[in-house]
Amino acid sequence: MSWTTIRFARLRVRPGSSLKVMSPTEQSVIEACAQVLLPPGGAIPQSGIDAGVVRYFDDMMAGAPATTRLLLRALIQLVEYSPLVYGPFKARMSKLGPENRARVLRALMTSRLYLLRTAFLGLRTVLTIAYFGSDEVNRSIGATPDLNPFHLEEAAV
Repeated sequence: MSWTTIRFARLRVRPGSSLKVMSPTEQSVIEACAQVLLPPGGAIPQSGIDAGVVRYFDDMMAGAPATTRLLLRALIQLVEYSPLVYGPFKARMSKLGPENRARVLRALMTSRLYLLRTAFLGLRTVLTIAYFGSDEVNRSIGATPDLNPFHLEEAAV
């Protein structure tokens, strides 16, 4: 078992929290990113926080295989510590103000390092999935998800 696995295994959910597997730090990082990438007042009225992206992310992590959960946690940690490692800030992502969070995410998105650009795309993808997992967001855009688009049970008859 590696140091990384041991460190992630020690993460605990905040006492009294209704989250299943996310630690307080992980929750703070996801909230910080959602506030930048899915802010209130856009074309869709609901912000990422209003749409429940933290809860969705937590549910997704709880249902994921252990390896996938470890990779999601590594992604969150990479985003959390990237301002310290890749500059220019002397604080973690969750401790920065909104303007500096946006600068960090923009730097990840445009980085010359493939790993950082890929990390940003992965984070943005998962947050977008979580955002559109909200019934309220779907109603706002007029989407009516059809969970059986090919009417498979009718074809079986």
